[in-house]
This record gives sequence, structure tokens and C-alpha cells, in this order.
Amino acid sequence: MSMDWMKTLLKISQSPDCECPDCGAKEVRIAFKAVSGEYGYTVIWCENCKHAAVISRSKNENYFNRCKTIPDNLIF
Repeated sequence: MSMDWMKTLLKISQSPDCECPDCGAKEVRIAFKAVSGEYGYTVIWCENCKHAAVISRSKNENYFNRCKTIPDNLIF
């Protein structure tokens, strides 16, 4: 995962209005998938350009723009 996506993850924890580091669209979304208890992995992506990043071994956090499903057509 690039540092740009890591910075975007920090921003989306504070505000729903953050930009995609790849295309600049303000359509960043996030989803969490549990693996063991409250831990699992987080996927963060842009609805506009479909670029995405995965954060493994993450904790279930309350983020803005949270989704229940992860799109199949993301570009990692």
C-alpha cells in the first residue's frame, strides 16, 4: 500500500470529505472484513477511478463513508 493511501485512511477517520490520492475525486469509500473477533482487513477505494488499497491486520474502527460490501472491479 502506498503512503498516499495510508494518509487517505487517516483523513477518512476524521472527515467524510477526503480526496482519492490517484484521481482527486471525493468518492473514497472503506470497508472492513472481520477475520478474528474485531480484527481483520480494511479495504479503502475510490468509487470514481476504482483504485484501492488493502490494510491487513487492522482493527474494526468507525470510519466515514463505510460500506458493507467491497466491489469486485477494484484496481489494487
